[in-house]
Amino acid sequence: MVSTPERPATTSYVREHVDALPFASEEKADRYATERYQGATGLNWYEADPSLQFIARFYLPPEAYAWAEPHLRNLGAIIGGPISEWADITDKNPPKLVKYDRWGHDISRVDLPDSVTKAKRLLWDNNFSDPAIRRDAESRGISLRMANVAYTYLLCQADIGLSCAMGTGGNMVEAFVDQFASPGMRDFLMPKIEAGEFRGDTAQSLTERTGGSDLGALETTATPDGDAYRLNGLKWFVSNADGNAFVVLAKVEGGADDI
Repeated sequence: MVSTPERPATTSYVREHVDALPFASEEKADRYATERYQGATGLNWYEADPSLQFIARFYLPPEAYAWAEPHLRNLGAIIGGPISEWADITDKNPPKLVKYDRWGHDISRVDLPDSVTKAKRLLWDNNFSDPAIRRDAESRGISLRMANVAYTYLLCQADIGLSCAMGTGGNMVEAFVDQFASPGMRDFLMPKIEAGEFRGDTAQSLTERTGGSDLGALETTATPDGDAYRLNGLKWFVSNADGNAFVVLAKVEGGADDI
């Protein structure tokens, strides 16, 4: 028989009006004693999730699972440990937009707390976007799609905002460049992205006040200016706003509207 520790004589739980309802009881009051639940920080979130392990084994071929499983266990320990701890710190001390300097000049700088920069750095070196890990998988003919889904699922439980910022530094921006960039720009950028030069520094600037998915309602314009484009407009949300390489969605000035 498994013994359970007795509840402390004093508790932070305050009885509420609902405790007087017909089906309330002293025994059921235990369900509100939230001080008993310490959370999952400190656990390996991959090892603690049998459903995720089952899904990974189901969708990954045996050789791919044998390769990915140690990486997922490592990520489970990292995300359930320091990433989760840093996420709690970030909640209390979030990134801040510094709009103006002391002289009133618009600098629009994003100041990140150490908890964010440390979390990004640790994930860059251990997730499936790491160049060495990607090359190893490619050399074995292993697709990283399912492994990345499992990693993103774990990260979203700890810090969904960080998962958005990290996602733009993964294959999102790379896919945009590969499919839509001019041949010269593609040849210039793809080797840098694949080598990890922009790791964590790529960003997406898509959403406007009218919404992020209604492409026909976009108002930002791109006007030809020599061999480049001059952008003019207002973006309402930017993934990884402190990045250094941006993919910006805009309409070419003079083109058709509402498409």
